[in-house]
Amino acid sequence: MPYIQDIEEENEDKAVPVLGSSDGAPITSSSSQKTPDNSGTSSGRFTNIQNYLNANKQQSGTLASGITDKIDSSITESKSAIENKSSDFSNQVNANKIDLNTDVINQVKANPVNVNVDDFTKMRDASYSGPTELDVSNEEYSLNDNLDRIDLTKSEAGRNALLVDTYQRPNYSTGQQNLDQLLLQNNDSSKGVFNDLQSRWSGINDWLSGVKTDAVNQVTNAVNTTNATKQAANEAVNQELSDFQTNLNTKLENVKTDQQNLYNSYSEDIQDNIVNQQTLEALGLNNGDRLYDLNLSDYLNTFNPGQADLHTVASDEEFAQYNALAKLAGIEPTMLFDQQRVNTYNPSYFNVDALLSDRASAEQAYNANAQVQADLMNSGIEAWNNIRGSKVPISGSVTDLESAKAIRDYIQSVDPTIWDVVANEQNAPESYNWSSNTLELQRASEHYSWLKNLKDYIDSQESVNTLQLNNVKNPESGGSDSSGIYVPVGK
Repeated sequence: MPYIQDIEEENEDKAVPVLGSSDGAPITSSSSQKTPDNSGTSSGRFTNIQNYLNANKQQSGTLASGITDKIDSSITESKSAIENKSSDFSNQVNANKIDLNTDVINQVKANPVNVNVDDFTKMRDASYSGPTELDVSNEEYSLNDNLDRIDLTKSEAGRNALLVDTYQRPNYSTGQQNLDQLLLQNNDSSKGVFNDLQSRWSGINDWLSGVKTDAVNQVTNAVNTTNATKQAANEAVNQELSDFQTNLNTKLENVKTDQQNLYNSYSEDIQDNIVNQQTLEALGLNNGDRLYDLNLSDYLNTFNPGQADLHTVASDEEFAQYNALAKLAGIEPTMLFDQQRVNTYNPSYFNVDALLSDRASAEQAYNANAQVQADLMNSGIEAWNNIRGSKVPISGSVTDLESAKAIRDYIQSVDPTIWDVVANEQNAPESYNWSSNTLELQRASEHYSWLKNLKDYIDSQESVNTLQLNNVKNPESGGSDSSGIYVPVGK
């Protein structure tokens, strides 16, 4: 080789350098080392070099290992640092990734009142805030530097540079370096050590690329997962809000329609004073109560369905559900906000207070008039008995309609003409055929007055309206015949 001549010239009459010690310091020939054998068929110069290589053959592997161990140690340190950083990076990415909690989402749909607001808000406002890039630039620089060193083991110049870098000591001369290079170059053991080094780290770049790609994928997955969580949470609460608003608006319209239909039913039902149970309860009356000629239509209030609104028809539970959904959605509860007005819709179809008051007054006046009529009849009974000479078969005072009718029926059975005269309102007592003298005429006048009072009493009693309950198959649903009209039994 070209540089052998230079080595020998430089080291002529000098001790021949041998393999550096295990601590990296070069060692030179001494009396303990093998002395080059000048015998042989080759020139003395060649024989000296060859003997040197043979004498230090075992040391060449150690010399190569010193170089590879340094590279191995540095790469291993960088690789371990990258792995630690990658692990920390993964932990931070996962810590900042926000997964969808399906249990919370399902509870939003089932009962939003019981949803933990903080848990849901975290999903609703989800935003990935973790690391976005794995920073291993320093370690990657060190790896690349060591990979360059591995490439140096493939050439003489490169190995020489590695010798200098690895075993640089004071007095490590160029000749010593060249002799060590000869040991590395001409020893199969050294070549094997370098080949193993090259093979051992041949995939380190692919490994590092995989680590960096995995880091990117983790961030992408975390961002996508977090964004999907945010979207799902917002869609869930917004859908529930939309459904709630639709259902409550539908409820309001149904209430308006139902109440209008009920008002129309009341209005129709009171026309003949024969009403169903629902109307009777709305009037505050009982079956069989007398109306004393009161007109129920006068007490029917003007109905305005527009008085109903979302607040007044919403239940307390609906109010709580809506406000919980609004809080979960992060909006103001503009649809239902006044709890005092919730569930307060109670339309008044009749002026019940006025009806009951007027009925009480009418009843009081009626009872007073009835007493007057009763007194007149009782005084007339005696006149009747005087005229006809017989007793009316009723004992005591006549104070009710049935007794009055009994007297009427008795009179008609004794003398039909008398009642006919009164019924036809022929006021002249002289029209009675049997009134033939003054005394009888006087008695006939008394008789007529009493009979007229009796007839008036019967007529007034029969004209007093009595509220009756419709005998229908299904009053609650508005029982009807085939025409759809309420079917009363009669007054």
